[in-house]
Amino acid sequence: MIIPYDTEWNNIYNEEKNKIQKQFHIKIINIKHISYTAVPGLSAKPVIDIDLIVSDPTQETDYIPALEKLGYILQVREFISNL
Repeated sequence: MIIPYDTEWNNIYNEEKNKIQKQFHIKIINIKHISYTAVPGLSAKPVIDIDLIVSDPTQETDYIPALEKLGYILQVREFISNL
């Protein structure tokens, strides 16, 4: 269901970002609010998508359990090599 833009989406993202930062004991390179709810004024599905960039994505046991504990579900894995 697509709904009109909600100014609370950014606040929700910031709350979730803070939870993630407090939970992790590994190096987080970056956390970004992505997708449609991140675009001011754009109607969207009311789902806050978060891109979490970690120092070593191959070490999933370092971060997947912590994310699951917070209620997150991993949707996409993307590994970037230094070719």
